[in-house]
Amino acid sequence: YVNTNLVTDGSDTDPRSNHVVNTNPEYITYEWNNGNPVRQNISEDPDGIWLDPGLPEVRLLHANICADIVQNYDVDGILIDRQRYPDTRFIRTEGDFGYHPDVIDEFNRLTGKTGIPDPFDVDWQQYRRDQNTAAMQLIYSTDTALDPNVLVLAIPIGRFDDAVNFNYQDWPTWMENRVVDAVFPQI
Repeated sequence: YVNTNLVTDGSDTDPRSNHVVNTNPEYITYEWNNGNPVRQNISEDPDGIWLDPGLPEVRLLHANICADIVQNYDVDGILIDRQRYPDTRFIRTEGDFGYHPDVIDEFNRLTGKTGIPDPFDVDWQQYRRDQNTAAMQLIYSTDTALDPNVLVLAIPIGRFDDAVNFNYQDWPTWMENRVVDAVFPQI
């Protein structure tokens, strides 16, 4: 079981000096904040601090953690949870995440757009879905290259519309494109 993007348990910090929020605080996602993005903290999501899957470094971090497990432990598979953005409260104007400045810059570079993306911009929504899919693809390809028999499984949000449209977790595409072997939707 690997909990990817949620990295603290109801706290803005972690006391361990080697914890990712201390070694790489630049990996933390940002909240929309009415068009003035701010680094996410527990006032935006009380579950804890989330990393931004739009950052290639974050995707690689998770792939390397999973690879370490596959290489060094006798496991049949890896079960991925929280490969998504934090809950958006199911309204885009409050708690929309993924607004890390580097991610926005890359989105704008790829699309030719400028400024802070609007939460209702369908290209921006799809871009964030694509980042989570890319993360799962990297985990899958890395792990199965190490052990072709290892299973890569995910525990996505079970309410399809909520998962895809508010957490940017397109797990049906993960299944269709075989970036996971199976999902266990949370219902």
